Amino acid sequence: MGCHVAERLRTGGYEVVVVSRRTGNDLGSSGVGGDTALTDAFRGCDAVVHCAGINRELGAQTYDAVHVRGTADVIAAAREAGVRRLVMLSFLRARPDGPTTYHRSKWAATSSRPAHSARSTTDTRSASFRAAPS
Repeated sequence: MGCHVAERLRTGGYEVVVVSRRTGNDLGSSGVGGDTALTDAFRGCDAVVHCAGINRELGAQTYDAVHVRGTADVIAAAREAGVRRLVMLSFLRARPDGPTTYHRSKWAATSSRPAHSARSTTDTRSASFRAAPS
C-alpha cells in the first residue's frame, strides 16, 4: 500500500522519503520511543503517511510489534522530528473486542494515537484495497 501512496505523492510533485522494511527500517524489532533512525528519516518532513501493517505474524513481525509498538514508534519519531501532519492507515473493522488479534492490534494502534499525537492527525480506515484498472 505504501509504495502506491508514495508514487501518487511523487506524481503530485511532492518530495517523498520512503521508510519501510524494504529500506531497512523494521518495525518488528524496534523499541517504543527509541528509534532514532525513524526520527532522523522524518526530520524535515511536513507529513508522515503511516501504512505499515502485516496480515500474518512471522518471527519478530508480530501484530503487537508492528501494529502497536511500531505505530507508537512512528508517532513518537514524527513528534520528535517536528512533523506537523500524521496520516495513519488502519482497518475498518478494527475494534477493541474484534474477532482476531489482527483486529484488536489495529484498534490498539489507532487508540494509542491521542496520547502521542503529532499536531494534526488523520485516521483512514478501509475494508479492502484493489489495484487500479489498467
